[in-house]
Amino acid sequence: MEAGVFNVDLWRCQETLAEARGCPDDESTRSALVRDLVTVLALISFVLPVLLVRPHKDLDRAKLLKARHDVRTVAVPILGGAALLAGLVFTNRTLALNQQDRSQIALRRLLIN
Repeated sequence: MEAGVFNVDLWRCQETLAEARGCPDDESTRSALVRDLVTVLALISFVLPVLLVRPHKDLDRAKLLKARHDVRTVAVPILGGAALLAGLVFTNRTLALNQQDRSQIALRRLLIN
C-alpha cells in the first residue's frame, strides 16, 4: 500500500467519525462565539449597571450615572481577565491536541515503514 493512499483513507475515516459525532463546522462555531460575545458585552454594558445601581432618593441623576459608569469600569477588567483565562485554556487544549497528533503521526510512520 502506498503512503498517499493510506493518508487519504485515514483522512476519510476521520471525516466520517467527525460527522458521526455531530461535530459542528468551523463557520457555525465561529458565528455562535461571536453571537455569545456580543450578548455578554451588551449585558455588561447595559443590563448589569441598571441591575446593580437602582435609583434611590439620596442619588441625584449625576450620582446615579456615575455609579453606573463605575460598575462598567470595574466590569471591563474582569471581562478582560476572563478572556485571558479562556485563551489560556484554549491554548492548553491546542497544545495537548498537537502533542497527541504528533504521537499519532509518529505511530503511522512506524506502521508504514
